Amino acid sequence: MAPAARLPGSRWLTLLASKRLKRDTRHDDDGVPLGDEILLVIFSCSLTTADLVRCAATCRRWRRLVSSEAAFICRSAPPSGSHCSALAVGFFDQKMEEVNGVRAAPRFVPLDSCFGGASLGALFDRILFRSSRLVASRKGRLVLEIRRSSRAAVLRLAVCNPMTGDVSVLPTLSGKDKPGQYACALLTADDLDAPLSGSGFRLLVVYSRRNFTACRSYSSDTGIWAPEGKVSGARIGSKRLGQMHKNAAVVVDGTVFWRGKRVVVGLHINTLDATLQPLRGDSYPCTCSGRVSENRVLTTSSDGRLRMLETGPISTNQIMVRILFQCQSEDWKEFRTMYVRLEPPLPMIYPSKFCLQGVCEKSGTVFFSAGDLELNQLYAMNIEKEEARLVLADAPKNPWCGTGAFHAYEMDRVAYLVSLGQ
Repeated sequence: MAPAARLPGSRWLTLLASKRLKRDTRHDDDGVPLGDEILLVIFSCSLTTADLVRCAATCRRWRRLVSSEAAFICRSAPPSGSHCSALAVGFFDQKMEEVNGVRAAPRFVPLDSCFGGASLGALFDRILFRSSRLVASRKGRLVLEIRRSSRAAVLRLAVCNPMTGDVSVLPTLSGKDKPGQYACALLTADDLDAPLSGSGFRLLVVYSRRNFTACRSYSSDTGIWAPEGKVSGARIGSKRLGQMHKNAAVVVDGTVFWRGKRVVVGLHINTLDATLQPLRGDSYPCTCSGRVSENRVLTTSSDGRLRMLETGPISTNQIMVRILFQCQSEDWKEFRTMYVRLEPPLPMIYPSKFCLQGVCEKSGTVFFSAGDLELNQLYAMNIEKEEARLVLADAPKNPWCGTGAFHAYEMDRVAYLVSLGQ
């Protein structure tokens, strides 16, 4: 038989599975004993994600190894291809209008086809999500507001993983516990000092009361909402919360950040201390329905620092991108300016609508739209490669800019394999 390192992943999978099935359970040491170290070497040699999923389904031991050692497996044998560092990269799009009182289900638009085995749109076929509203997307999970009617006196949220189909429906907030306008942030184990079990999560909801800003959090470990806390340091009104609600949150060093209209809002997770950091004047003109420029987006760098991207068109085939980092003085310092080529070019030099839509934190993919009153084009930009390519060429009337209907999505390969252990 050929050495282990020379056998294709699928052949090793078949061989190992057959050995486990044929072995007499009363004689565990018969044949060739396969220790955890040997199995991990095999898993990390040449197995595809689909192979690893099949391995995890074979038995409890293999599932434990795949999920608990996912970081080692993926680091030893990263997938090949320009966009395959993440299992799924794309965005969710949801029409804002309702037909006969029913809101259209979110649809997933993939950036590429390097992932397989999952239908991210199938989740929304469930009756539970009929007329639901997608409100957040982060680290492979979605947060949806489940709506029974537009006048419902309750807030019912669900957190789901569309790759695995797992859904957690959170306890209803009703009566005096129901918040009005709110912004939320989804937190995972690597965002928190206190560890979560497995692939657990916390959901942070910030909202306004009559005389103060309030916050509540839900933990998947306890299955309950924590008591309402009072935010200190700064007051966040309903209007600003609405702006935060439309922009994705990022988490750095125990603080959640949202981009508002003219400020960056920070909220420390443990102390509930809030900060409002004013933004300097617009770098580029924008006439997005009379709004101040939507050409800024918050994200994180590879070393975990908070950064902000500013961008705007300078010609039909090129845009300028500025990368800014937050200084200790709480000001923003320009780190790098680049000029990104567009393929194909814009239909006009200065589009009447130019908006940054969202960013995938790990892959660094940035989505932006450009167009006029009749036609809108959506591009995906790779910051590292300094290139942008067309994703959608005929989206009518810029349906996303400032509406909160666009949510960038990526499921990291490590996170996906860890979730198999749940």
